[in-house]
Amino acid sequence: MSTQPPGASVAQPPDENDGDLTWMRESPFRPPDWRWRLARLSLEEKLPRRPQLRDRWVRRCAKFMRADRVRSRSCRPRRRASSDAILSDAARIRFASDPLIAAELEAWILAASHPEFIAERCNLSVEVVAAYEAVFFDVRPYLDATGYIFHRVIGRPITHGFSLDDLGSIWRFFGYMRGRHTLEVLLYTFPGREPRPWPASFRATPEEQARLIKACRGAVFARCLPRDLSSVRDLKQIMELLSVLEAKREERSRPLGVTFPLLSSEDMSPAIDVVERDEPVPSPTRSSEVTIVATLQQTA
Repeated sequence: MSTQPPGASVAQPPDENDGDLTWMRESPFRPPDWRWRLARLSLEEKLPRRPQLRDRWVRRCAKFMRADRVRSRSCRPRRRASSDAILSDAARIRFASDPLIAAELEAWILAASHPEFIAERCNLSVEVVAAYEAVFFDVRPYLDATGYIFHRVIGRPITHGFSLDDLGSIWRFFGYMRGRHTLEVLLYTFPGREPRPWPASFRATPEEQARLIKACRGAVFARCLPRDLSSVRDLKQIMELLSVLEAKREERSRPLGVTFPLLSSEDMSPAIDVVERDEPVPSPTRSSEVTIVATLQQTA
């Protein structure tokens, strides 16, 4: 018995792109850079009519790609092959050899920061930030959809675990989960390739900074704990973190006269540095500092 709907043609099967729902706004599988992908696909093959192809950013990307192809094939520049400087700068960030350049911008977006603030922090123009967000990281309308952000945006580390070798995912996760102020401390504590100054917009005393940095390191190391104990180094990493947590518990309980036996630091491997060594610099008021420490400890 045939299961084909009435009017279906056997000789001419429907275009496989007709069933592609990943470009639809309601699709849980639509990638953040769907506009760039769709524009590139529209130049490679004939697509059925769809509203997404009329999106102004999709058309702008297609025009940019078409002009780029003309320039690459011709030795002489052509008048019609005009360059889109803003989109060119956004693409340069997306395809930079250092992935942390794009990761920082994306972390600020996930922290729901305003484009003006992101532009100032990343030393970019507001127009470039807006172009990058629209073309390569269209996630702001879905920040309340935690499942989408976790599994489609942050991706693999959510299920396979985080690693200090992938700071970009750590920045995105903590930016999304704990917001702008925690991200400020995180970028200072785990800055990537080059050290950063303490953010001028985040006032704190040296003592407050030391507490924030220590809490930040503990939260990140907790997220980077191995899922499977496959080496002695993994076991020592867990023992190091347990030692720090027990020390904190003993410190909190000291006013009550309660003591806890601590793991000996002499038995711990120096390979995993969870002891605070950063020199504190000049952060928010006392109440804000306590709030951020609490959120970092909750994440840990």
